[in-house]
Amino acid sequence: MGNCVGNSKQMQSDVTNENKVTQFLSKPGYKLENILGEGDYSLVYKASKDNTSVAIKIYKQYKDDYEKENEILKKLKGQDYVIQKVDQIVDKKIKMKAIVTELYDCSLEDIKKLNKFNFIQVIALTYQLLKALQVLNQQNVIHSDIKPANILYSSDKKMFVLSDFGLSHQLKNPKLQNTNYTLMGNIYYQSPEVYNGQKPYTLKVDVFSIGVLVLEILTQNNFDVLKVQKLHTQSLMEAFPELKYHENKNFIQNILSNMVNHVAEKRLDPDQLLYNIEQFQYDENCLKYLKLKPQDCNKEENKKFDTKFFDSKTTPGLIKKVEYTKPNDQQQLQFNQLLISLQKQDK
Repeated sequence: MGNCVGNSKQMQSDVTNENKVTQFLSKPGYKLENILGEGDYSLVYKASKDNTSVAIKIYKQYKDDYEKENEILKKLKGQDYVIQKVDQIVDKKIKMKAIVTELYDCSLEDIKKLNKFNFIQVIALTYQLLKALQVLNQQNVIHSDIKPANILYSSDKKMFVLSDFGLSHQLKNPKLQNTNYTLMGNIYYQSPEVYNGQKPYTLKVDVFSIGVLVLEILTQNNFDVLKVQKLHTQSLMEAFPELKYHENKNFIQNILSNMVNHVAEKRLDPDQLLYNIEQFQYDENCLKYLKLKPQDCNKEENKKFDTKFFDSKTTPGLIKKVEYTKPNDQQQLQFNQLLISLQKQDK
């Protein structure tokens, strides 16, 4: 047991070691450029090969995370509106595994800071995200961690895509269309059934998350947990009575209300919502007018690698070296309750 823990910690330090990362990527011909971001399970780097830039996700622990995400991305190959894998890298000697994907301009989280979406753009965004969910549903995949940071944008394709399937889950028995697997994700976008641990979960948990996300963009707000929690027990119009007078009330009633219904059984699925959205005029090409500043979108874009960047002693807190343990249902619920109590104190 002690050796296993030691190997895990060694693996986590290796993915932040410039020399080892460079060596790992150079064998298949990739040139390391800079870091794009870090999550609990991995670090994502920008690299290039044959004059083509790519994103490379290197996993912190040499175990199941890579296999699960790699398997899901294989099933999504060739599909629009979801991130596309182009390669994989495995080096058993130094115990590193990575998935190579297309490189996108920036995330929806970044774009929200630079733009105020007009109504046509909101509809186009909603359409594309529902198309992404439709693709996942066809493969019986629950994303489970939908949030602005996990939605990337390609200016060439004029397309938003779902990314980061590290917390995703594929239904083992598609005929049942539900699962008792413990789902995680961002508390601000969690469906009420996931938040409260009310299993079994269905593919509709992702519909709720996208509904909250689109609602934020339509109203140009970032909701706190207390605001979102109202949707866990109330209808959209009850939780947000001001929407009764919104200029796009028809879209809110026919689309958003059916996405964030707190009763999962009454929540519409992507196919039904895409049928409903056809009543609205939209053009995906309108997304090309969104302001994109790649140098601003990726804050790490111009940060070149050096020893200080990777040295946690020199730059404390820049690279988190935390051995992550997935919480059980009770721990997740306790965390949710703690976060809400802290927000109440702030108010």
